[in-house]
Amino acid sequence: MPDAPAPEFAALWQAFLDGGLEPAQAEALERLLREDPAAAAHAGDLYVEHRLLGLALQREETGRFVQATRARVAAEGRSFAAQVQLRLTPAQPIVVPLPVAVPARRLPGWPFAALAASLLAAALLLRPGVATPRPDATPPALPTDSAAVATLVLIDGARWQGAALATGQRLAVGDLELSVGQALLRFAGGAEALLDAPVALRLESGGSALVRRGTVTLRAAAQAAGFILRSPVAEVTDLGTEFALSVEPGGATTLQVLEGDIAWRALEAPAAGPGTMLHAGQALRVRTSSDRTGEPLACSAPSIAARIAQSEAGAAERPDGLLSYDGFAYPFATTTSRQHQAAGGFGWRSPWFRQQPDNDLVLDFTPGASLDAPVGLRPGQGGTMELPTEPEKPDTYRDACMRRFAEPIHLDGDVVRYLSLLVRRSATTAGPTHHWLRCMLISETVPADRLGFGVLSDGRPELIGRFGNSVAASPLIDGQPYLCVLKLSCARGAPGQTFLKVYGQREVVDAYEPAHWTVVGQAGRFPGVLGSLHIYNGTERAYSIDEVRLGTTWQAVTPRF
Repeated sequence: MPDAPAPEFAALWQAFLDGGLEPAQAEALERLLREDPAAAAHAGDLYVEHRLLGLALQREETGRFVQATRARVAAEGRSFAAQVQLRLTPAQPIVVPLPVAVPARRLPGWPFAALAASLLAAALLLRPGVATPRPDATPPALPTDSAAVATLVLIDGARWQGAALATGQRLAVGDLELSVGQALLRFAGGAEALLDAPVALRLESGGSALVRRGTVTLRAAAQAAGFILRSPVAEVTDLGTEFALSVEPGGATTLQVLEGDIAWRALEAPAAGPGTMLHAGQALRVRTSSDRTGEPLACSAPSIAARIAQSEAGAAERPDGLLSYDGFAYPFATTTSRQHQAAGGFGWRSPWFRQQPDNDLVLDFTPGASLDAPVGLRPGQGGTMELPTEPEKPDTYRDACMRRFAEPIHLDGDVVRYLSLLVRRSATTAGPTHHWLRCMLISETVPADRLGFGVLSDGRPELIGRFGNSVAASPLIDGQPYLCVLKLSCARGAPGQTFLKVYGQREVVDAYEPAHWTVVGQAGRFPGVLGSLHIYNGTERAYSIDEVRLGTTWQAVTPRF
């Protein structure tokens, strides 16, 4: 049994919970948690129990959270602390505001939010039995009131009321109305919601939403259990399952459980207790906010997976958002910039050429041999672009191979773009240094704006930008092909940001934008116009490039077969 925390801990902790912690007390509490493992462990238990961080960031009311927790414990027999830790899925920091912003509700007397985050992180790390995140997961961050609560990861014929939202946009707290089509949202807490038009809802937090009318199907895996979905008459707590909620014009609500269990209550029912359980295959209609029993119905709602599969079946008949493409299916092994032969694919306003305009430098290709694609990705067309070593050059880099887009990327508005390519790092080198790779989107108007990704000399992928670089933890394996997908997200009134996902040959490519990125880039404002792609390498390590795609959606740059 661990030692009891220091006696002064109780008074400091209570002042912290009450929001009346003085600066000197804050320093004393932080020092105590660093120096006293018993106090840190106890703080972790107390902080998870009170869930202050959840109240500040998720904007849920205490009663709802207690209800959700009790229901999950009753249904799954898991510990309180483990369930809450699973819900603390980190959120990305940059967001596209919704058309109607809703002011965030702050916890009264919250002068030390930064201290709260650091105390929680320290306490949870010192507590035994707390799971550690995946190596490629986004590092935890303390969101502000403008932080994203959801990401729009998939749309099918969607038309929005009062806004033109695109796949990949990150959404803040606010109202959202889908007039036509369907859309898939991923909340910051990990739950996914399929919207079937016409539907209107309010995004309240990364772990809760209000459906005003229409049908929403929610899927929450174990780590997202506890998501709260409300209607005008009822409140539902997801217990790690999938269910559909439909709101009629008068507010009456139908609940259909496709898998797992949910706990529901009428809004006028007492908030205490876990609520009424509803299991897989069950359905009912709640007529009013005082209806505590509901009318049993047959469960007939389709699953999210079935709806997405149906959408994908007809995707070939619709434009897929692919703007630029080159599969390097060239019949020659070498050409030069001045010959203008490397002009295959589509969506470009120039052929491939070497960056130095005064020299007719050679471009290298391998005809008839594509790089192997990861699982599920459509195979290449039969060729690669080569970036060989040039050890005789006095510089530390090889001149870039570059090509101009037919449709430049304007960064001064709401825009999301995806760039993908296959890359293989040679297993042989011409020297001990300069083994890196760069794939950069270059501005035509602001020289300092160059965004992209690369591979360090030690093989680790990195995101590159004017506001700093971010590096992955694990290196690429020499001689093996990888799919690299870059996401660039910009919005009016919010900083832009880049994200990188790297797939090995034996990994399955996500059907839509992933929940976890390999690297998350530094945020900043990018006012320029990105007009060209530059790919170049260090002089002592060769690279092969294949299947370059630029598009407006994840699906456009990761085509499946």
